[in-house]
Amino acid sequence: MTEQHPPRRQKCPAAFCFAGLALVAAVLALLACTSARAEGDVLAEHLEAEATQDTPWQIRADTLAAQHDTEVLQADGNVLLTQGENTLKADHATYYRATGWVHLVGNVEIDWSMDRLRAQEAEFDLKNKVGWLKNGEIFVAEPHLYFKGERIEKHEGDRYTFENARVSACDEPGEAWSIAMEEGEITLEGYAWLWHPKFLVRDQATFYSPVAILPVKSKRQSGLLLPEWGHSSRHGAMYNQPIYWAISDEADATFYENWMSERGLMQGLEFRHTPNTGTKGLWRIDYLHDAIREPTEAQEDGQFNDDGLVRPNADRYWIRSKIDTHLLDPRWKAKLDIDWVSDQNYLREFKVGKSGFTQSREDFLKEFSRDIANADALERESALMLSRSWDAGGVVAKTAWTQNLEYQGGNRDRDRNPTAQTLPELHAYLWKDRVFSGPLEFEAEAGTTHFWRQYGTQGTRMELHPKVSLPVQAGNVSVIPTLGMRETAYFVSKYENHPAPSHDDSLATRNMPTMNVTAFTEYYKVFDLAASPEVPAAGSVALLPGDKGEPAKDNSRWTKIRHAVQPRVDYDWAPYVSQANKPFFDELDRLGPQNEITYSLTNILDRRRERIAMRQLPDAPLGEDGKPQGEPFLAVDYREFLRLRLEQGFDLREASRIEGRRQYPRRPFSDALGELTLSPDDWISLVNRSYWSPYSGDITRHEHFVRGIWQDMAIAEFGLDFQDAVDTYKDRNRARIRQIRFGLDIIASRRWSTGFTYRADMTTNTDLEQTYYVTYTHQCWDITVYYTHTPFEDRFEARVQLLGLTF
Repeated sequence: MTEQHPPRRQKCPAAFCFAGLALVAAVLALLACTSARAEGDVLAEHLEAEATQDTPWQIRADTLAAQHDTEVLQADGNVLLTQGENTLKADHATYYRATGWVHLVGNVEIDWSMDRLRAQEAEFDLKNKVGWLKNGEIFVAEPHLYFKGERIEKHEGDRYTFENARVSACDEPGEAWSIAMEEGEITLEGYAWLWHPKFLVRDQATFYSPVAILPVKSKRQSGLLLPEWGHSSRHGAMYNQPIYWAISDEADATFYENWMSERGLMQGLEFRHTPNTGTKGLWRIDYLHDAIREPTEAQEDGQFNDDGLVRPNADRYWIRSKIDTHLLDPRWKAKLDIDWVSDQNYLREFKVGKSGFTQSREDFLKEFSRDIANADALERESALMLSRSWDAGGVVAKTAWTQNLEYQGGNRDRDRNPTAQTLPELHAYLWKDRVFSGPLEFEAEAGTTHFWRQYGTQGTRMELHPKVSLPVQAGNVSVIPTLGMRETAYFVSKYENHPAPSHDDSLATRNMPTMNVTAFTEYYKVFDLAASPEVPAAGSVALLPGDKGEPAKDNSRWTKIRHAVQPRVDYDWAPYVSQANKPFFDELDRLGPQNEITYSLTNILDRRRERIAMRQLPDAPLGEDGKPQGEPFLAVDYREFLRLRLEQGFDLREASRIEGRRQYPRRPFSDALGELTLSPDDWISLVNRSYWSPYSGDITRHEHFVRGIWQDMAIAEFGLDFQDAVDTYKDRNRARIRQIRFGLDIIASRRWSTGFTYRADMTTNTDLEQTYYVTYTHQCWDITVYYTHTPFEDRFEARVQLLGLTF
């Protein structure tokens, strides 16, 4: 079963539309008559009036004849009718002019678009578009379902009845699963009534109901989606049943009934809407009256009992949403983010599954390219933003509320919550541009933010930050000096939880000049590796693998490599400005001084690959292999396969620092960074960042990630995060980290795949996560079994997917 959401629409199952079959039979009679004896001319004209086609049909049969003064047209032996990719086959076809009936007998086969119909015998009334199939089978390409019955009747409209029928998505004769019924009635774009249905696994009944009502709409369908079930040492037995509601073409909703034996029933709602091309939204809310309360840290789960917070509440929920839209004019973009949770443990406890944190985060990133705070974050922001851009600049308005989870559940006094809220925030930008077409470039940012908090200093901050730069080109070297002035004014309405100035002035100002100088250049050289492959003559099609422009593995070659070297130097300066007596709302209120040089050298290798490929010609004739003919051409593609960056900084302020030298010796040189990105082809990628200390001579930090694919049979991933304990003047008490992660997915055969994920903390010799899975994939169903172990939970899950079935 596949969950479907707007705005996607499915095609109408054409195989159900027996009117199309009647039309085909009429054209069969028409073409048969015109290719038979002259007395069929009148009948041909009659059928042509009943059914016309833009594309002509072609017919073949052993015998074509008209009988009884053209009242009956008979086609016998290997009857074949074709129109493009549409075909009809039968042993015999008879058309009765007086009644308008078409009778098909023997091995009736129809391929109509992507739908197929099979029967031993069929008969249709072309005038009233009704008829029947004997021992018939209808295949509906979307959603890949077979309907089989001893007798299938089509009534007026789009209503069908079945006797002794089965429904399945399996292509194989012995269905792995099916629904059998004594009788059934189906109305397209409506519902199916099934009397005495039985769900069969192979031929064994596993579920029975006296009656069932199923949606049979060609568009998105309301109904039950396949559930999730499993067992967790934290939650007990689990069963999550989604109920899908296709509200309209632009909106749908899914209700989740998520039962956990140890916690209770968590109820969820997901609402999605896409009213127009410029608007889309996703809302989710989950609620649980938890059977487990943790009013003391000793009662808390071991994962949380040392954070100084408790969770006494039983009512637990999480509300999250993202919306992209516009305000009146499409040029005014509006974005809404909501992230509101009941307590600090909720997202850490309910991470997995369709209702969990991980699924929501992945969906938000995929649909909106915006993230949410991680599950451990104690501050969660909900915000509304409005923006517009012009050629010369842009404006942004934002209002945000930050939920501080330390002040919920009675952990901290809410009346003393110091979290600053931005109500509202306005910014205007002037993009960098030349001044009066001269050499100078100018850019600016202006903004104002009003801060409100339950406890603490409140007020408004206004800032103006203009910059002027003068790009200079000296040969191949570009130098861009930039001067700026950050001017800040604070209008304080209340001083609280912060030392007020002695004169208790509601106005405070800050002026901070800034300077940046950037110099960079590039040197490169192109190296020839091999000659271009020779393009064969147009008739040498047999020499070319494939006919759709795929790379030819036997003639693909690297012909050139471009090596580029990019040195770069940046100098940043800002003076020391005392800000101790200024209000503190966020990090922009405590800007530190700068006097630092950063220098880097980047090496880039790009390759040029050439191969012989095929270009299909318009209206090309078919070759002996039945494929369209084409012409060979030289296909070229480029790829950056290696990037190596070396970077280090020198802090001039640290080199002259006086305070704290006895405890912290001067260390003006930063750790040297070596960053390597390697990706010679799609099957391998490597990202490595290492930091080396010139003072200890050791590697202080590693970040490694490697991903490899082996012939579409295995995918392996390896990651390492390594950080040494450091205590310096600029980096105080940095903790020691040793974490490793490894993942492997193996496709053992066409039907079996397996894999695992492993994460560990090597500092404490603790396994952070072990996840194993096994998947069995059948043509019409698959099952995946998961087992996850963490220090705080053991979790077992099983997920079954049935192709084409939503009930």
